[in-house]
Amino acid sequence: AFFGMNAAAFLRAFAPALDGTLRKGQSGRVGVLGGSPHFTGAPYYAGASALKAGADLLYVFTAEEAAIPIKCYSPELMVLPVYSGKWPDGAETGIKEMVKKVEALLPKLMSLVIGPGLGTDPNVFTASASIIEKVKALDRWLVVDADALQLITQQPALVRGYPKAVLTPNLSEYARLRNTLLPKSDNVDCSDLLAVSQALGNIHILVKGPTDHICNGTRVVTCSEEGGPRRSGGLGDLLSGVVATHLAWAREDPTATLAALHAACTVVRRSAHTAFMQHRRATTAPDVLALIGPMVEELCPACSPL
Repeated sequence: AFFGMNAAAFLRAFAPALDGTLRKGQSGRVGVLGGSPHFTGAPYYAGASALKAGADLLYVFTAEEAAIPIKCYSPELMVLPVYSGKWPDGAETGIKEMVKKVEALLPKLMSLVIGPGLGTDPNVFTASASIIEKVKALDRWLVVDADALQLITQQPALVRGYPKAVLTPNLSEYARLRNTLLPKSDNVDCSDLLAVSQALGNIHILVKGPTDHICNGTRVVTCSEEGGPRRSGGLGDLLSGVVATHLAWAREDPTATLAALHAACTVVRRSAHTAFMQHRRATTAPDVLALIGPMVEELCPACSPL
């Protein structure tokens, strides 16, 4: 059992050894279901951060209208258009096709992030709900972030009791989820986090804020590692990608999930702090993304004999 809340200890225990014996994909095959005709940056950040954290392969499932822009951001992401925002063949047919296209690759994945840039199209939500059921049937890790959290707020049964579900809300998203599951309150903080997780069958919830709070239904841990004061767009997407990579690495040890999430928070917060020290008010998500790899290396040197 792994119960430590030390990022370096987690990474040294679970990051695949770079000793020349691994095959492509063994260090992590991660998927991102996100992006939409209007939002293309978020799935890129989630995918790129998963790779910079150490994953080998990254699949982005997105709208046809978003696919080419995302491909142009990076040749490292395998971008697959799975629906058209225009729904030219009708919603029912388009929904079935979207589910079918994503389902075909799910068996390859170790973890899937749903939500960055997804938008709130009701047809996409219907397809996403079916995809979540497919993920559960395959017993894969599921990270629910950003727009997909609205789907969970509407249909909490989608993740209730699924032990490999992780929700990553910010404080506003958490407040909406909390007020759906518990008696409403105008002053929402993380004091009810244990109760919220328990109402969802003890799934893991990572609430992002000045201090990150992480809960598994029986325990709450915090990450107060110094981050950066800039709140530019894309930082939450970066965290979701690092989380997905860590879960892929620790997928065989359920006792390590809290530590995996805590380590992801540490990596991103330290990267944000260093980026701010370098760029100050001009700090944006690409500056933080560029430091994720060096931060992982600082915490867990890749001591390969090659």
